[in-house]
Amino acid sequence: MARYRITREEYYDEYTNAGAAGFYILEEKTYLFLFKRWTYITHRVCNISTCYRERTKFKSLGHAESFVRRVLCTTAKKTNPHVSIMKEIEF
Repeated sequence: MARYRITREEYYDEYTNAGAAGFYILEEKTYLFLFKRWTYITHRVCNISTCYRERTKFKSLGHAESFVRRVLCTTAKKTNPHVSIMKEIEF
């Protein structure tokens, strides 16, 4: 069973002014079948020249919680995508 944490993080600038707070989701993963660690849920962002992974930020606790319930805690298998063969041609 997967475990998730929702954290609230604020960042401050050099004048100690608080920026906008963001909510992030941490997922517990096992490492070498023995150790457990918390990793951020990320998504892929692509620019013109490169692609990189970025932490997924939510505006409120409700948005983060609904994302966990709708996307991460589903009973459908995520490893086997549904593939439909539309046409097969043999020469």
